[in-house]
Amino acid sequence: MEFFILLLVLGLLSGMVFTFVKACQVVSLEQKVRTLETEVAGLKERLNSRSSPQRPPAETRKSLPPPAESPVQP
Repeated sequence: MEFFILLLVLGLLSGMVFTFVKACQVVSLEQKVRTLETEVAGLKERLNSRSSPQRPPAETRKSLPPPAESPVQP
């Protein structure tokens, strides 16, 4: 009987330790996600600020002439 009580206590303790470890991992991963979100937002902002001035307006873009048709050979 004492053996089963010991197993029950050890099972409960190991469950508590497992829960604590997983909670710490979740907090760490949440922090990493926040950091990555901030970094991605900064990169998007830099990309938008770089590409906006360099793109010419649509009316000033030069279009390529249509390709010359080659004669059909019989």
